[in-house]
Amino acid sequence: QFRVRRGIKKEERQSKSTGTIDDVISDLSSNEEDEEDNYDEEVMESDTESDSNDVLDPGDNIEVVDSVGHTLTGRIMLAWKASCADLLHDFARAAFLFSPNPTVQEYVINNHVQADKDAAERLIAKWLLPEGTLETERSRLMASLVTTLWKEWGEFCNHTGGYEKEYMWIAACDGKTPPHLWHSYFSGHTKVLQKLACRVCSKVLGIGSAERSWKKFKGNLSAERSKLSPKKA
Repeated sequence: QFRVRRGIKKEERQSKSTGTIDDVISDLSSNEEDEEDNYDEEVMESDTESDSNDVLDPGDNIEVVDSVGHTLTGRIMLAWKASCADLLHDFARAAFLFSPNPTVQEYVINNHVQADKDAAERLIAKWLLPEGTLETERSRLMASLVTTLWKEWGEFCNHTGGYEKEYMWIAACDGKTPPHLWHSYFSGHTKVLQKLACRVCSKVLGIGSAERSWKKFKGNLSAERSKLSPKKA
């Protein structure tokens, strides 16, 4: 009798516990369904709001219609004007002129402005003119360097003279040769263009490239090698 009563109580406990678990599971599943329904409704409402905000007005077009910039293009142009003075420095303008990539080069030929050439001439005066040169000699030397540069740049753009070989332009568009290395390989016959192009095209202009460069530099310049020069690091 004791064993029978013990078995009955055990079965009652199991049935009660099972019933409790089933009730909890059913309650949880119903709560989850309610939460999913509420979430779906919130998502639909947010999507509707975002769609209404993203859709342009019928009067908007892809042009700047006024100086305030109410259109999408206007807002982009306002953002560009706010930072273009910092982005369009002499290095960037000169690298734009000396890029060997055929797509960039075609754009340069049709769209470069005098300010781009002025930037390259300022870099000549900064890097290639010897210090302590007299003013008269400086002007004469500057005129010679600038004349030589634009003569060589014309051959560079027209693929003539030392730039007439077809294989060098295949290397320019394969994406594997950086512009400064391309000029070091194929602009050796020039007197001014190679010196200028190798320096401006090797500059780190993008934020991502700068971060990667600094990461390598930081990894090499450890506490034990703190006295390394930037070039060696």
